[in-house]
Amino acid sequence: LDVVVGTQADRVVYLATLEVGEAFGVSSLLQGGVRRMASCVARETTTLLRMDRLRYSQIGPTATEAGAALRVALIRAVAEQVAFANA
Repeated sequence: LDVVVGTQADRVVYLATLEVGEAFGVSSLLQGGVRRMASCVARETTTLLRMDRLRYSQIGPTATEAGAALRVALIRAVAEQVAFANA
């Protein structure tokens, strides 16, 4: 998936390429009302997994193995995004 952003001059600027297993949309999942910062465009047939905020609120805070795995995955995704932004 290519991550792109539109400009005020109606141009599309390439930001990054996401690989298998990488997440996007984490900010909107964790925070309500966050405006989308970029778009993802698939260059080939792609299978994606989707989780909405309601489902996250049912699984994320739980003390189950699934809840713990989800929290770890989201922390890694946010850390990678922060590292990329600060590179």
